[in-house]
This record gives sequence, structure tokens and C-alpha cells, in this order.
Amino acid sequence: MDDNHASHEYKDFPIQPFVLDGVLHIDVPLGRLQTICDDAWRNGVIPRRCSVDIPLAAANDFIEAMTNEEADGTTLLDEFFDRVVRAACHIGPLGIGEYPAEEKPGA
Repeated sequence: MDDNHASHEYKDFPIQPFVLDGVLHIDVPLGRLQTICDDAWRNGVIPRRCSVDIPLAAANDFIEAMTNEEADGTTLLDEFFDRVVRAACHIGPLGIGEYPAEEKPGA
């Protein structure tokens, strides 16, 4: 597969995951951070509505929150990718193989 473009097009989805030069990108425009905060408030995830006053500083807050380790050493990114892998395997992956628990991939 050519890894220099998105493997799927999601025209109506505001955040466009894509592959470029062997790297999986999940780019979030800074202008979307307010919408993300508003959605979290509307969905009851946060108790008060938040305002993104300084987008670059807010992006750094998001990065810190995503990469901050919990007591067990996991991060929100770990949880995100665990959910993504579970969902990708559930939908019948084309590029993910399944192995018995005692086998290691590539063995």
C-alpha cells in the first residue's frame, strides 16, 4: 500500500487521520480545540463550559493531559490506542493479524 496518502477519506469528519511517509498522523487543527471543549461540556464530560483563550497553550495542556502517566504507568494515549486496536480487530482488519496468546507476532 502506498503510505504517502490517507487510506480512507472522511470528508465530514473534522479531524483527518492519515498516513504520510510511514507515519500515522492524527492532526487536530488548533481551531477545533474550542469545539472539542464545547462537545465535552455538552456531553456531560466536564461540569463547566471552558473557553480556549490561547490555542497554542491549550494544545500544550491537551498534550500534557494525553501523556501524563497514571499510577499504573498508563496514559490517556495508551487507553486511546487500546480502544482503537480493539475496534480495528473487531471490524475485521485487513492489516492486523491475530495470534494465539503464547505466540509472538513475527515468530
